[in-house]
Amino acid sequence: MYDYDLFNQRCVIKRLEVIKDQYNRPKGEKWNPVNIYPCRLAKASNSFTQQQPAAESNENYTLYLLSNADVKGGDMAEVIGVGKFRLARPYKPDNHHYQVPAVWDDEL
Repeated sequence: MYDYDLFNQRCVIKRLEVIKDQYNRPKGEKWNPVNIYPCRLAKASNSFTQQQPAAESNENYTLYLLSNADVKGGDMAEVIGVGKFRLARPYKPDNHHYQVPAVWDDEL
């Protein structure tokens, strides 16, 4: 059913958890790992804008995952050997696999 050679990378999907104190007030956040999945990362688009005093570059990617992956919008994917990416809402064409818009994030 799947061509596993296409999913030749691995990623850790992480979900943000709000940590609360004893009075149920937020006191911090942390990224908890959900699972490790085979994946494929592909560059979707790249834009470069010259602004003063510095240039701005935006790189957009698509993360492909198998249909059994637990992934949600707002999650973070750490693609092993590549970097960390903020994930948008997943799209599941024909219930076959996930296509997830991703933006590279060096601050995660």
